[in-house]
Amino acid sequence: EQLGRESHFARLRLLDPDRFYDYEAFVEEEEQYAPVADAITSLFSGEKLPDEAKNQITELLSEQDVEPLFRIIESNSDEEAKASARQELIDNLMDRHGTGRVLFR
Repeated sequence: EQLGRESHFARLRLLDPDRFYDYEAFVEEEEQYAPVADAITSLFSGEKLPDEAKNQITELLSEQDVEPLFRIIESNSDEEAKASARQELIDNLMDRHGTGRVLFR
C-alpha cells in the first residue's frame, strides 16, 4: 500500500503474469480480501477470539479444520500450543485465500 495499488499490481504481475493480467480485476479481487485480513488480525492479536472472528474464520475455512484449533486456543493449554494453533489457522488462511498464495509460498 505504501507505493500504491498500481505498483503492488505491477510487482505481482512480474511474479505471475497469467494470474495478474488485469488491474481492474485485481482491484475487485483485492477488495474481497478484507475478511481474510480481519481474521488474521484477530489471530495475531493473541487475545480471546470474539464470536464474530470465529464465525468469519469458519466461513473462510471448513468447520472441521477450525474447530479442533479453536478448542486448543480456548483451552487451558500452554501458550506455545495456543500460538501454534493460531499460526496454523493463519497459514491455512494464507494458503487458501488472496495473494498470499503467491507472495508467501
